[in-house]
Amino acid sequence: MKQRYFSTFQLILLALFSALVVVAKIALRTPLQLPGHSGIFWMAIIIVGAKVVPKLGAASIIGVTSGILASFLGLGDFGVLNTLLSYAMVGITSDLILLLLGGDTGNLVVAIIVGTFGHMGKFLTKW
Repeated sequence: MKQRYFSTFQLILLALFSALVVVAKIALRTPLQLPGHSGIFWMAIIIVGAKVVPKLGAASIIGVTSGILASFLGLGDFGVLNTLLSYAMVGITSDLILLLLGGDTGNLVVAIIVGTFGHMGKFLTKW
């Protein structure tokens, strides 16, 4: 029998975290007029999801799945493809930084660096 990388339970957890990202993007809209201020909330959800499922690719799955959900809900300001790519880039960038830093999201400094670079990935995609 072939061994799977992610179990079904882990995939369900990642899908729930991606739904939480979309809900946080919708529900926590605060009119601060600062670019990127909502990233604090949903980047924390992605980092916690990468800690709960500590495998390479977990943040990417959260990013792609939340991008699909956000695209269907019409959350993007530049269109469906840009929304999907920007959310996917958040996950991919977070996974790459976690890979470079050893994957310890329990360390606060590592979590801040992952959150910063992950959000910058979304910023660069929209730019």
